[in-house]
Amino acid sequence: MRQHVLSLTAAAVGLVLIAGGVPASAQDETTITVDTTSVVVDFGGGRMVADLPGPDGLTSLREAAIASTNTTGPEMIAFDIPTTDPGFDGEEFVIAIDPDPVPQRVSFGLEIGDDATTIDATTQPGGFPIVVEGGPQSTTDSDGGLRIASSGNAVIGLGIRGYTNGLQVDGGSNNRIVDVTATGNANGVTVAGREVGTGNEVSSSTVADNNRIGVAIINTVGVTVDGNTITGNGTEGVFMFGADEVTVTNNVISGNDFHGIEFQSESGLFVFPPDPATRGGVASGNTITGNGGHGVRVDAADRFTITQNVTAGNAGLAIDLSGGRQDAFGVTRNDSKDRDVGANQRLNFPERLMATDDGTATVVEGRVDFPDPQSLTIELFANEAPDPSGFGEGETFVGTATPDAKGRFTATLPAGLAGQWITATATDSAGSTSEFSEAVLVGVPKK
Repeated sequence: MRQHVLSLTAAAVGLVLIAGGVPASAQDETTITVDTTSVVVDFGGGRMVADLPGPDGLTSLREAAIASTNTTGPEMIAFDIPTTDPGFDGEEFVIAIDPDPVPQRVSFGLEIGDDATTIDATTQPGGFPIVVEGGPQSTTDSDGGLRIASSGNAVIGLGIRGYTNGLQVDGGSNNRIVDVTATGNANGVTVAGREVGTGNEVSSSTVADNNRIGVAIINTVGVTVDGNTITGNGTEGVFMFGADEVTVTNNVISGNDFHGIEFQSESGLFVFPPDPATRGGVASGNTITGNGGHGVRVDAADRFTITQNVTAGNAGLAIDLSGGRQDAFGVTRNDSKDRDVGANQRLNFPERLMATDDGTATVVEGRVDFPDPQSLTIELFANEAPDPSGFGEGETFVGTATPDAKGRFTATLPAGLAGQWITATATDSAGSTSEFSEAVLVGVPKK
């Protein structure tokens, strides 16, 4: 598993990163219209927007990207490719870019190096998809599809397939990846950078069936991953390495071969902002099911909040914190007073749960061992069945509770939970979340 992590990290941190500036106003935007699937670059002059089109009378996507990078100010790259173009197969327009035939040399088919460029594939008349496609060796060679090395850019509605890194953002801030389809790459979407870039976003996109990672967040901060479908990837769905202040919300993360979400904070390769209170991340409102490893894995990191997700049917635990004394890759057993160092501080999970449904309400009682239990938030979940380990799942969020000074808590939930299994997590005031408790069957009062 670590082999793909190291190779991706080396590629990410080895790139020359370009610091971004402040995007200009949209009203000053210049439109460049791509009207061919050709990858020919034949325009001369300073290779700026004013030099388009070239002698062939056409503007290719590669020419548009070069001209935009060389021209100061915001540009919109739009599309108006005729259906008579040889790259149209009746369903989609395919722009075949083999970045570099030389093996083992890092190269990207397209690069955006100037601030405030928007590539909007949804402008194509007829709504036909625009797909950028790599050569036959591009998923095994160090080739990338589209690299963004500046700030305030947007990629909307573009398809990218057949590359080592389908789409990579590395160094800028406030870049938006929206409604993109990244499939059949080695890694789908990567946000990386040794300089602090914030406000980058991957949203409403389909990142599926890539050979390795779906969405990778490497050595950077302040990234939002929201509302995506991240399925069928060869390792993790969302992988964070040396990443902080990452928000993973409202995604479908299912059917990936390894963990649904894996969070590793300490990489040793990046110096984060000095305020440790800002470090960590959030996974909230996601559907995390059917993955080949754990639903959420936290490794060598803390302050990763895991809240109100649907987490069920994964091959491993719903939540796994590394470093437990009994089993580093299984349930991390509770200890007295919970003063640990490790993944999410190896926070103790709630225990001694009891649950009854009297037809009017479901009452859940339990306790948690923690130095300041009143600072904890307990989340409760109902499940059709527990995990095979007996701990978890987290199928349906049903409510919260706050412990008293002795760690005891009571929650009154809606009726109708008899026959289901209740589980719970604890989250401390710093944002670290525990593993799931042992599941308890909801009974009915004895007559």
